[in-house]
Amino acid sequence: MNSLLALGDSNREPPEAPQQKRASRQQKPQQPHEVRAILKAIQRHDLTNSSDIDLSDTMTRLKTNWSGLATDEALPEVFATLSEVIGRRLGIWQIFDPEFDHTTLPDPLQGCWRAGETTPLNEDQQTIADTLLSVIQESKVRRPWDISLPAEFYQAVRRGDTNGILAFQVTTEQLLAGLHLYRGNIVQMNAGEGKTVAGIFPAVLHALAGTSVHVITANDYLAARDADLLAPVYQFLGFTVGAVLGYMEDDERRYNYQQAIVYSTMRELGFDHLRDNLKTTTASRVQRNLEAAIVDEADHGLIDEASTPMIISGVPLGTRSSMTKVKKAITQLIDLQKHVTQGLADQLNQPDTSLTHAFQVLCKLLLAEPDNPALEQHWRDNPRRFREIKAAVEQDHAGLTSDLYYVIDTDKRFVTLADKGRDYLTRILGPFYDGRSLEDSLEAIWSNDELPLAERRKKAANISTRLARQYNLGNQVYQMLRAYLLLQRDIDYLVAEDQLLLIDKATGRPKPDSIYQHGLQPALEAKEGLPPNPESETLGHISVEGFVKQYRSICGMTGTAIGSEDEFQQKYGLPVTVLPPTHPLQRVDLGYRVYLNNVDKDAAIVEQVSSSHNLGQPVLVGTLTVEQSQEISHMLTDKGIPHNLLNAVNSDTEAQIIKNAGSFGTVTVATNMAGRGTDILLEPNLDDKINERHLQLTEDSLENDGSGNQALEHSLGLRVIGTELNDTPRIDLQLSGRSGRQGSLGVSQTLLSLEDRLLSLHVDGILKMSKCRDTDTSGRTYYSGEEIDRHIHQVQGNVESDAEVQRALAQDYASVLDHQTDMFYRKRREIVDAGGLSSGPAIWDQIAQERAFSLVSAHFQQVTLEDYQTQFDQLVEEVELDYGVDCSPLRGCDMNLLPRELGNLLTAKMTAIDYRLGEKEYATAARTLYLKTCDDLWKTHIVALQDSISNQLLATSEHRSAVALYIRSSFQTWDGFWDRVNAEFLPRLLKYSQGTGNPLPLIQVNEEVQTLIADRSMATAAGSTGRN
Repeated sequence: MNSLLALGDSNREPPEAPQQKRASRQQKPQQPHEVRAILKAIQRHDLTNSSDIDLSDTMTRLKTNWSGLATDEALPEVFATLSEVIGRRLGIWQIFDPEFDHTTLPDPLQGCWRAGETTPLNEDQQTIADTLLSVIQESKVRRPWDISLPAEFYQAVRRGDTNGILAFQVTTEQLLAGLHLYRGNIVQMNAGEGKTVAGIFPAVLHALAGTSVHVITANDYLAARDADLLAPVYQFLGFTVGAVLGYMEDDERRYNYQQAIVYSTMRELGFDHLRDNLKTTTASRVQRNLEAAIVDEADHGLIDEASTPMIISGVPLGTRSSMTKVKKAITQLIDLQKHVTQGLADQLNQPDTSLTHAFQVLCKLLLAEPDNPALEQHWRDNPRRFREIKAAVEQDHAGLTSDLYYVIDTDKRFVTLADKGRDYLTRILGPFYDGRSLEDSLEAIWSNDELPLAERRKKAANISTRLARQYNLGNQVYQMLRAYLLLQRDIDYLVAEDQLLLIDKATGRPKPDSIYQHGLQPALEAKEGLPPNPESETLGHISVEGFVKQYRSICGMTGTAIGSEDEFQQKYGLPVTVLPPTHPLQRVDLGYRVYLNNVDKDAAIVEQVSSSHNLGQPVLVGTLTVEQSQEISHMLTDKGIPHNLLNAVNSDTEAQIIKNAGSFGTVTVATNMAGRGTDILLEPNLDDKINERHLQLTEDSLENDGSGNQALEHSLGLRVIGTELNDTPRIDLQLSGRSGRQGSLGVSQTLLSLEDRLLSLHVDGILKMSKCRDTDTSGRTYYSGEEIDRHIHQVQGNVESDAEVQRALAQDYASVLDHQTDMFYRKRREIVDAGGLSSGPAIWDQIAQERAFSLVSAHFQQVTLEDYQTQFDQLVEEVELDYGVDCSPLRGCDMNLLPRELGNLLTAKMTAIDYRLGEKEYATAARTLYLKTCDDLWKTHIVALQDSISNQLLATSEHRSAVALYIRSSFQTWDGFWDRVNAEFLPRLLKYSQGTGNPLPLIQVNEEVQTLIADRSMATAAGSTGRN
């Protein structure tokens, strides 16, 4: 265990943290004295003299008495016991693995396998040999975790294992991580510091209290691996462990969810939660209550993916109306806008253009086409003007759009039609934007009391259908605009084998089982000329943040948390703790080197790769996009440098490429696929080989020209070369973190250009730093040094702050539906669970009385003698039409008694149905009808919210205004939801006349359910495909 002197502040940042910390942020110590006291208490528990039975008895005692123990007082004993068990079961017990190569052990331990030979065994060897034979015999009748061994065996092995081959020692950092995780923190640990083992401590502490624990990993492979790896520890301690994986059916899932500690992914857990909330019986659910969650790679799962919706879809809605006409109209609209932007760009080049007019032109160009070449050139020449122009655009937005057809957000997050564009598309496509005229017609129909109710409903249904088609057309227009103007091929998605695949921005990996939602998928397919896939109805929907907040306790681990400290606190109320590394970081971070243009940068990249490759040093070149990775690959090929290319296009070779990436002389060019979660293992004795190659090259140089200049400078380990800044510094840190893992040597550097996307607007700030100017060995000018590093950190920090705002706005949309989803599922579960609608006739009577009161209130808003007859006739008509009940005998009834008497008529008919069907079948029919009604209206509600999003975004370019309108309209839709459920349910029940079986088919979600996850706000999707 590490010395406590190395502990320092529990929030002390590791050496690479200055790159991930914003300049203004200072870490606050979190009670380091208390932490030290707990660690000292753990160390005082020396359990090396305890047998397995002693350790097992300790855990049994703690589990039995846990409710009466003070947690802080019990923590040291629990942690000490866990540390000893981990060291035994994950370390020394390797000796019992049939595949373990005992010849790698020191000679004294190898002698234990020669028991009975001529060589006599010493006391320790005899103890080990006897134990080996005993375990072999016991394992025939007992499970490994039920076999208990004496302390003398473990002591003998530790004395003989002089090379530490069987040692598995829990580090101070892992103890600290376990402590902070249990207290509900996000813990930042360096790559390779043992997050998997750290997660054992909070998992066991929660399990001791009888709390169900879910450990959320990045993928199925890690979930299965960790559950299998740690099972010997958990099972010896008396806790069951399981893994829920994508291929499992319901019975297997249900069994694994019953275990005390469950390993799975966010996707599997989230979709099982959604599916369980669509089940119609308690017994058919698979999940237990969501109680404690431990999230690995927490910044990606809880921040980057926070607003990502998990969606369960049902049957296809059928082929939507062809988007050919919409595509043609949008492409024509874009051509018209291009003509406008070309005219604006030409005005900038005219010599007689005044400064005031040029300023107006630049403002319009920024709104019309943010990446216009003329505009970008102006930013490079006058970078300070960008902030001025952006501010002017925000202040006088409306006055700049009269000549434009549409407006693109300056950060390319959304697009809005201008008046000119709406008029143009309306002429081509017909009404799609403003549905007020149809809504007025709908209102006129309902206010026409002269028409019979059935006829009014028929006319209203026709109007509603037309209105829905109009809103659907509006959504198609919006999504087609987004497809052409906001999303880019090989950056946001790629096309392979006539299929459109999403690209995960954070990992660079393709999502082959994912699609875009809200109509964006068919829009992109139309754009790319691919066969369209019909959309499916939405059965269940919740965002990642909304799902995670269902847990009572949340904590997480990652290597890059501090950059998202504010968001963790704001979204989840989780503080961030940065732990000191167990292994001092030996990677050399050379910072940034900024060249004047892309040509010089590309040449420098190739030169660095060539130099390292000649020395045999493995190189990892990181890029942002597929296109960039291919360009660098072509340059290396032209120079004759062998290399491997890893991106979303050839992801099927990822395992082999990563396996070889740490080998002598290997060059790997990769997108962010080679970042988070990728473990590049260095070839054994790699540094010795590099040194030998360096010495040989130096000797050759001395012999050839006597200079010795060849390869005088070199580095060891893996060299990582970044080629452009990501929007979030966390992704850049994940890339550099592939080098120098677990104390190994390495080097990282990022080569940039003033023409890069994030730096092109900050050229003047860099050029002013003349002290940072230098030239490389080939005479290329570049800027580097601490001042440059600070400037780039500030630039990237500003971009990350903007990204936080964007994520917050996206979550504004998601949180509305999350809140309503939670309320809907809670009510639905009450219905399904015992004590819901199946509890007895009292529930039916209550619904009938409520409906009767609503009916009377609706028809007799104001009671007058002149209107009474008409009002009562309309009431009789509706009750007869919808409920099959004749209430005409109630004419003249006291208005104060009318609701109750009408309710009695409705309950009398229910009693007749109950008598005819029998109590059991009637209860089943009523419950099934109620759930079916709930689900039907919920699907309609979700569609209404999705259409509302598109229409609000089309209507205004001010995002906060769109959010406000959406929130208002969504809660107006939600108000009275359960009244509408009762209004539709009761007629179904009173008209139910079948004698046997379920009255209506139920939603089935167990087989081939289409699951979608959005990757961008209200757009991108990732999840398992399939169709019910």
